[in-house]
Amino acid sequence: MTSSTMLRATLMNLFSPEFSLKDLGPLDYFLGITVTPNVNGLFSSQQTYAHDILMRAGMKHCNTIKTPVDTNGKQSIHSGSSYSNPTEYRSLEGALQLLKVQSPYLCHIRMPTGMVARTPEAK
Repeated sequence: MTSSTMLRATLMNLFSPEFSLKDLGPLDYFLGITVTPNVNGLFSSQQTYAHDILMRAGMKHCNTIKTPVDTNGKQSIHSGSSYSNPTEYRSLEGALQLLKVQSPYLCHIRMPTGMVARTPEAK
């Protein structure tokens, strides 16, 4: 994304001898971030990415709460039975980690899930 069409054309001409380039048009969605141009510049949002995570986890219709984690809970890699799909659990953990890195105000979502990501177990 560049500030002008002329700058984009100049950069593409400059780099094309060394790299295979393709103009994909205006930026819309990249690495889980929806980008929308407005009068002040660009507005970025992760709403679609967060919605996709909820869909994958089967939590689309869950009710929201003020504090979504048990702040007094004790987790252990030796308690409970194993999840039927630990790969999916780790995939969701990675998606939540990316969401947190890009949205620091969501920092509480990483620790409780990451503590048991090595050997995820159901309670």
